Amino acid sequence: MKKLLLISSILCISAFFEDAAARSVSQLADDTVSAVKQGKPYLKFRYRYEFNDDDAARKNANASTLRSVIGYETAPIFEGLKGLLEIENVKTIASNEMFNDGNNGKTRYPLVPDPEITEINQLYLSYEDPYLFSAKLGRQILKFDNERFIGENGWRQNQQTMDAVQFSTDRFAGIDATYAYVANVNLAPGDRLPDGDWESSSHLLNISYDKLALGKITGYAYFMDFDNSIANSNQTIGASFDGNYPFSQSLAALYRFEYATQQDYGDNRNDYDAGYYQAMGGVKLGATTLQSSYEVLESEGTAGKAFRTPLATTHRFQGWADKFTTTPAQGIEDLNASASYKLTSSSEILNNLSFTARYHMFTAQNTGTDYGTEIDLLAEKQFSDKYYAQIKGADFDAEPGVGLSDTKKIWLTMGANF
Repeated sequence: MKKLLLISSILCISAFFEDAAARSVSQLADDTVSAVKQGKPYLKFRYRYEFNDDDAARKNANASTLRSVIGYETAPIFEGLKGLLEIENVKTIASNEMFNDGNNGKTRYPLVPDPEITEINQLYLSYEDPYLFSAKLGRQILKFDNERFIGENGWRQNQQTMDAVQFSTDRFAGIDATYAYVANVNLAPGDRLPDGDWESSSHLLNISYDKLALGKITGYAYFMDFDNSIANSNQTIGASFDGNYPFSQSLAALYRFEYATQQDYGDNRNDYDAGYYQAMGGVKLGATTLQSSYEVLESEGTAGKAFRTPLATTHRFQGWADKFTTTPAQGIEDLNASASYKLTSSSEILNNLSFTARYHMFTAQNTGTDYGTEIDLLAEKQFSDKYYAQIKGADFDAEPGVGLSDTKKIWLTMGANF
């Protein structure tokens, strides 16, 4: 473990050392046993069938996988100190793997990066101070804002987690601040893959203020340094403004604006300077939401000098077909529009049934070349606090001669949380 993480760990737990020293060893042991006994176990299951028809592959992929999670969080041991352990398993349900998981060598199929894996997904100590801050030390999920730059990549069956120490505070009126030092990134493909685990010396800072009349302003500085993925090392500094303006109980305007600048960092040999900006406007009318967004990731004209988002939840952005999880060499502009509707009904079958449709037009930021268009469709149902189901589809239509392939994907998902 990195020296800085060790130092931060010592600082993190020093807040309750004094109280612990005042207790006898037997009393501390009794408190720990009691906290474990009074803790909260939980279970999560998510089954998914994924169909992938990519013209670049010889066969269509049919992936049937089950994600199972068992976790346990203790009650407070003393002075706000708790612990959490979470174990995750991803298993292929069908006996014949008809997909390329990135590790099984079945390259005639399109990639569905959900390899079989069993691992400790989260393991951390948390500390909650009632007056100043909270902290976490260990393997954990980090999510900032809309996860455009830092997220869990939770769409895939194996979550992205980080070995980190995190400090956060919301004890001051309107201010929410988080700092994290990341010593290792456990990527969604899992550590069975050569590129599934990144050694890191990264500093992440995010500060927001939500007491403005029209919304919340956020500033961030992410200094990402990866020892075994130096091309992804970068420093990203930016700000966003996110809010809504209610005209009445049933009508509100929605808006979001964001800008960031990115440069090489650490041992990255690519000397570059690229920008990111996004503007979103929309309206919420009762159960219907309409939005339009324009998002740009710049590039200097080569793949190594493009704006990159290595720790993002990329599936949320630039189309669900996942054709642009890395920024093309000529950058990318994404002009999209979406409509969603959520039913409220006395019928148990129809209540909490929601629909979303989105259309994307992708072009190269440098040259204006059309990459293609995409239609995304989603229907999902929340049956209760415990059960949910979802059917989702993506249809990417590539422009000829741009090095991309037509791709159609369908997902059927069922889940339960206990």
